[in-house]
Amino acid sequence: MMLLYVNVLENFVMSDHRPLKFSLQCSITLPTAPDEWVKPVEDVRLANWNACCDEQLSSCAEYLDCSLQHISVPHYLLANPCAVRDTVVIDKFYSDIISCIRKAVAVCFPSKTCKAS
Repeated sequence: MMLLYVNVLENFVMSDHRPLKFSLQCSITLPTAPDEWVKPVEDVRLANWNACCDEQLSSCAEYLDCSLQHISVPHYLLANPCAVRDTVVIDKFYSDIISCIRKAVAVCFPSKTCKAS
């Protein structure tokens, strides 16, 4: 059994749903020799959530709202439940949304660098 924990998070303001929190158990076998470990190729920039202020949150919301308005929404999927089989369009739609979120976070929030070495 991989799913260890599922719970609905309370006290979160969302549009029409409440977020889920879950935990998975995955067995991972690491190579025995450190030189076999896969190392990141490049440094990674991560949002520094602890340094975020209300002004940046508001700025991010505005930036994200503006970015999302440029996404092509597949209205025919929303109007026709049978069209949900068009997974390529759905995948592109979700991918575009995630790209907007990543860009908004990168532009509006302070970040820190995690070194590849």
